Amino acid sequence: MRLPWYTQIVLIASVIALAGCGVGGSPATTTPVDDQTPVAPGTYRALAYDRPDGHEQLLDLWVPAGRGPFPVVVFIHGGGWSSGSRTDADLAGLSSLGYVAASIDYRLTDVAPFPAQIQDCCSAIRWLRLHAATYSIDPARVGAWGGSAGAQLAALIGLASHDAIIAGTGNPGASSAVQAVVDYSGPADLIALWAAKGGDPLLGPMMRALVGGAAPPDRPELSAMASPITWVGTRAAPPFQIMHGDADSLVPVAQSQALARALLSAGISCELTIWPGKDHDLGADPIGPTILFLDRILKPPG
Repeated sequence: MRLPWYTQIVLIASVIALAGCGVGGSPATTTPVDDQTPVAPGTYRALAYDRPDGHEQLLDLWVPAGRGPFPVVVFIHGGGWSSGSRTDADLAGLSSLGYVAASIDYRLTDVAPFPAQIQDCCSAIRWLRLHAATYSIDPARVGAWGGSAGAQLAALIGLASHDAIIAGTGNPGASSAVQAVVDYSGPADLIALWAAKGGDPLLGPMMRALVGGAAPPDRPELSAMASPITWVGTRAAPPFQIMHGDADSLVPVAQSQALARALLSAGISCELTIWPGKDHDLGADPIGPTILFLDRILKPPG
């Protein structure tokens, strides 16, 4: 349940093309001074944002040139909650469009079951806000963008970061709320997904591992907590953009359709695009609409 490496490369190439600029060379990797002193534009790799249960969690950060503060987009990798890494994404192209771009790691299921994954994501967002002055971040303009399992986590941030269990305790003193959510091919309802795909030799074991080794119906409370659709309407939520292929062989498109219906019924802004013939990997086609969505929400006029 991850966006493959080649999709990541296409994604960034598309973003750079939209920006109308070439790659040039790799931006300088510099070591930040973690004292709220503003840093130079560039790439900051392997920044430790938390250490839950002794497991250091890292993020990579791209800071654009120009006059900030800038909105920040937090990219959450897929991988069925059991694989993948922040290094799957190179977000230099997104930075060239005037965003601070962050790609984050989180605890995988071989380390801890849910809710460890979402707690790490929320902790990373709070870390970014606590270090906003250092990295030219506007703490009032934060977006979460994920694919597959990362989309489930991005949606949970948008809908449930107010909950104490979901939010966790890392990096207290800042909010983990976001102002925009982008969801590519994400699971929305674990019980329904198990009914449709529990026998899948890839997805079934991933879902079991997420909820501690059992089938989701046997862990109904934890499975509901891990399902974004559960949280719709429990608190005001930011605008959503949801993308899904109608030929998705891993996560049925019905998952995104159900989430979009719930969001709209609750009065939450939601743009749902179903891509004809697309499987779980959507490729580069959605990137342009996503940049337009982020620009509209996170870069309002004036």
